[in-house]
Amino acid sequence: MTTDAAAILGAGGDSREARGGGRGGEARAISVVSAAHFVQHFQSLVLPPLFPFLKATLGIGFVELGFALTVASITAVAAQLPVGFLVDKVGSRLMLVLGLALSAAAGHSVTTIEGLSADRQHPLQQAWIDEQVPQCGYCQSGMIMAAAALLAAIKRPSDADIDNAVTNICRCGTYARVRNAIHAAVART
Repeated sequence: MTTDAAAILGAGGDSREARGGGRGGEARAISVVSAAHFVQHFQSLVLPPLFPFLKATLGIGFVELGFALTVASITAVAAQLPVGFLVDKVGSRLMLVLGLALSAAAGHSVTTIEGLSADRQHPLQQAWIDEQVPQCGYCQSGMIMAAAALLAAIKRPSDADIDNAVTNICRCGTYARVRNAIHAAVART
């Protein structure tokens, strides 16, 4: 199988498109925001019909369930409104940088796929390439980052550990290759 796994897994590409600029970058940003917006509305439409099941399972009343959904909706709106306004006024790239800076100031670190290794030499990236994990590449960055978090917590994970920690959805169904790549990365270290 021939794949552009190295291109998917690393910090490659100097073009404006690859860096998220240009029309392709704008379209991707709009798609992500739209998807998040859809999920927020989707939960408002899907959860109420599940209330009878949730009531029986959790042993709480409809009022409590309605209150929980209302609080979740109000919280989402309260968070989205000022951020959306700021994105419109100062731009999405500046807001992303600001969010990362605030996370760092709060003592949180954010590592992206590019942060694992500047030259794609991280054991997970190499194992992903060697095991030919990617097919379409859509989920691979998230899969690798979940695997990196798993290996930071558990040095020699079992298949069950991997299945519990790497819960990303792969529409190509490469889960067995993901497990193999994680075990191969462990063997490299």
